[in-house]
Amino acid sequence: MDVTWDDLGGMTAPHLLERTRQAIRRQGLGSELERSYLRWITQFLHFTAMRRPLPLDSAEIEAFLSHVRAGQIDSSQAAEQARHALDFLQRLLQPDCASGTPTPVDRARESERVLAQLRGTRWLLAAMHLVAGLQPAECVRLRVRDLDFPRRRLSVRDANLARTDVVAMPTQLLRPLQAHLRQVRELHARDLAEGFGAAWLPLEIRRKYPRAMHEWGWQYVFPSAQRGADAGDGIVRRRHLDPATLLRVLDEARRRAGITPPSAAAPMRLDPRPAAGQGRRAVGS
Repeated sequence: MDVTWDDLGGMTAPHLLERTRQAIRRQGLGSELERSYLRWITQFLHFTAMRRPLPLDSAEIEAFLSHVRAGQIDSSQAAEQARHALDFLQRLLQPDCASGTPTPVDRARESERVLAQLRGTRWLLAAMHLVAGLQPAECVRLRVRDLDFPRRRLSVRDANLARTDVVAMPTQLLRPLQAHLRQVRELHARDLAEGFGAAWLPLEIRRKYPRAMHEWGWQYVFPSAQRGADAGDGIVRRRHLDPATLLRVLDEARRRAGITPPSAAAPMRLDPRPAAGQGRRAVGS
């Protein structure tokens, strides 16, 4: 059952759960993560005696996590899920607690500190969000054909492959992306050799282009590590990474970098069209 604001007993705080729900849906993180985060946040508010949740108190968070560990069969996993939910809440509420809005310089410095904690695919995935300005769901939904290296731009698509935006490809991501795609192409070649390698596509595209599923251009830039049977059509394939994976990567990197609370400001997205007399201009995502 969905959690509603009424479950919080008429608190005078902002409509916290609704704000959380809307933020999760804007980022396309999925209904399962939405239910999980709302459940843990509601439990946290009950644990803290329904007090106004601004600002979140680190001592209360640790006390709540200890309470979760003591009362759950799979205590480590439950506490980790609860911590991710509260980290998300902390980012959401941070502008309400802070004395001012983070500047672009503040965001850039924080991004550098976060990225310094990461390597390989985890670094690249985080950089697509922090540097290129894509939302988590947009990052993991990228297909190979969406990367236009000659024109240095990225096509952003929704879940049904409709293009919703075109953004600039940051120069510092060119070589890492190319190196990453070489590894992904090798993985795709192995899948094809083993009789797999069919990417998910909407039914209308599959009907019009039956061979498209196996083409390189339709493969995900960030495929999952494991193949699995698709619940919709039963085909064994690699789906894209879960958007929650990126959130976990960012949360862990922020903690290692000592960033508390993390900035809630959205990364800036680069418009690929040069403005008159200027370079590429930054636009809000």
